[in-house]
Amino acid sequence: MSILCVIAARGGSQGVQGKNVRPLLGKPLIVWSIEHALATPELNRIVVSTDLEEIAVIAKRAGAEIPFMRPPKLSGPEVGKFQVWQHALKMCEAIYREKYECLVDLDCTNPLRDPEDISRAISQFRNSRSRGVDAVFTICKSRKNPYFTMVEPNASGALKMSKSAGPTVIRRQDEPPVYDHVGSI
Repeated sequence: MSILCVIAARGGSQGVQGKNVRPLLGKPLIVWSIEHALATPELNRIVVSTDLEEIAVIAKRAGAEIPFMRPPKLSGPEVGKFQVWQHALKMCEAIYREKYECLVDLDCTNPLRDPEDISRAISQFRNSRSRGVDAVFTICKSRKNPYFTMVEPNASGALKMSKSAGPTVIRRQDEPPVYDHVGSI
């Protein structure tokens, strides 16, 4: 079984128009993720899922495959990435007549990774499958901690700690560790 790498890059952006093709240090942003994928030996197929011809041309020139264009129903800002992955997996299995051991998602707006990071994530996934792990993703220690620095309004509008670990955490050093999901891998 092989490993499918999907780089999702829709044309529309709510925040920064054309971000996936804007230059970063001399090359379009999406090219960084394609090059990382191409330098990762475990990846057997590198596919870009896009709805924009300009992205498809740049991605193909950089070495990715574009076996399909993403349909409009999966191209809006309300569409979740999981739906895009499902579509890409289904299309690739049909087009290439292959089954995949896993799907690796590389977010093209997170170019600060090394191919070795991708290889380590794949290795960690493979080594954890026997324990029932079905996904591995990148994280970092969170700058904010819901046990100590984050508050939210209760039903009456008064602010309370977002999360409780029992008695109120008084010192930063006593807060439980929390992590942010980093959309890199």
